[in-house]
Amino acid sequence: MIGAPEARAATEARADNARADRTSEAWLVRLSAGQLRSRLVTPGHWIRDSGTAVRIFGDDTGLVPIYLHRGSDAVTVSNHLPTLLDELGARGSSPAVKARGVSHLLHHALVPLPGTIFRDVHFLGIGDRADLALDGGAVRIRFSNDYPYLTERSAGDRTPDSSVLLRHLTTALTRQLGPDGGHFPSFLMLSAGKDSSAVALALAEAGRAGFPCVTFRDDEGDEASRHARDLCRRLGLRHEVVDLDMAPDQIEAILVEFWSCSALPCGDFAQIPYALCVARTGAEGGAVLDGSGNDAYMGYVPGWGERLKWRFALGSGALSQLLARRLSPDSGWNYFLRSRAASTLPGRTFRPVDTRSFYPESVDTGADWRRIGDAWDERDVIGFRNTPVEHHVDQAEIALKIHLAADFRGRAVVLPFCDRELIDYTFNLPESSRFDRRSFTNKLLLREMLERYAGYDPEAVGKQFFPFAGDRFLLRHRAFALDEIRRCRLWDARIGPLAEAWFRRMERRPLLYHSLLPLFMLSGWHNHSRYVGQ
Repeated sequence: MIGAPEARAATEARADNARADRTSEAWLVRLSAGQLRSRLVTPGHWIRDSGTAVRIFGDDTGLVPIYLHRGSDAVTVSNHLPTLLDELGARGSSPAVKARGVSHLLHHALVPLPGTIFRDVHFLGIGDRADLALDGGAVRIRFSNDYPYLTERSAGDRTPDSSVLLRHLTTALTRQLGPDGGHFPSFLMLSAGKDSSAVALALAEAGRAGFPCVTFRDDEGDEASRHARDLCRRLGLRHEVVDLDMAPDQIEAILVEFWSCSALPCGDFAQIPYALCVARTGAEGGAVLDGSGNDAYMGYVPGWGERLKWRFALGSGALSQLLARRLSPDSGWNYFLRSRAASTLPGRTFRPVDTRSFYPESVDTGADWRRIGDAWDERDVIGFRNTPVEHHVDQAEIALKIHLAADFRGRAVVLPFCDRELIDYTFNLPESSRFDRRSFTNKLLLREMLERYAGYDPEAVGKQFFPFAGDRFLLRHRAFALDEIRRCRLWDARIGPLAEAWFRRMERRPLLYHSLLPLFMLSGWHNHSRYVGQ
């Protein structure tokens, strides 16, 4: 083991910074027109006053979500959306659900930043900026993005050293977790993939022997849990498996409870098992640890299928719309009918031609993704994937899933890869230590670290992720899912027979769950969330 005493010393020296970054401590600031005139000075690195203007920053590490609500005479800002929505509800100004946000969730399983499903509620992520100004007594906002992890911005001058990478990761973990966060009910979501396995290694390096690592398992197999168990045994950590074959009524009760306290819907396919894992781990409090957050600066390398879709994407013009009418929603050919930006998004979700059949207010969201991608269209597929798309997917789908699951049981979120010092070191490594453009292999120094200090061979283990058979889950809970979809006030009366037909078809075409799962999750959220129409 290396660096554990150094990591603990660094943590103690940065205690004040840790308190500022931990997302368990919610804060809220209300900026009124009068306060802007009086040159409000706000502490912290999320809101800054230049004396003539106020700028709100997204957190460039990706750890802290920044939400803001634009009212007619004030802007309310918080790092915790439930806190912000509760404040708006107390003031009698709860925001309404907007059709464009609903359409984005149905079409792409996420709402691109800075939008959310709520009107006038915005989510600032990596590189996002909101500039506030007065206009006739009202507060106006101009949004922009200055994405910090463009490849050409990397200095490329850090010395590659897997021991240094491990030290940074261990320091980041200890800083976020804090001195009292090393015991149950805190736990690591361990898929046995490279990223979560690296966090497990950092836990062992930090001296957190016996720390619980949780892997969920459905009926698709036991490979991920087997790799995770072997890793924990080598590192001296405790491994637990959460089986998802719970009684249907128990699962359904957990989901209703989850939706009731969720501030936003999330279309991530792992949101359901995440919520079930958090529910099954018992008492409230502690933290949920996750290995997400490094693709933005380590360099996401797309697979061959994604590269093919990006290269031959036609866009969403008249020809694409005509061809779409002849294809099933689950057809892989639909990827080629999207814009380049939208073609790189995961899942085979509904198209506008599908959603108009049951959602009269459906908006064609293709123009939004064309606009997102236009500025980056001259980049190669690696540069393109790491800029407009990684920005939205990482924040509005993957990180959102973790935050919603943690909020479900009053837990903090610990994302060790979302750390300024770790990012500064890793992003500024030579490109050859981050990814290989020829072999399309990424996280090269991370791979070396895992082999050297954890006996983890990425090539032998292969790509691991939490398995979740969404089609079998929906069919197993068919009556419950159909009831939630039918009851949702967003859809018109045609949704009942359409959903029943889709479920019957899913028995033969299982990939239809890519469309039906976001529809189900959005319906359940809208039916039960206390933040809808409060």
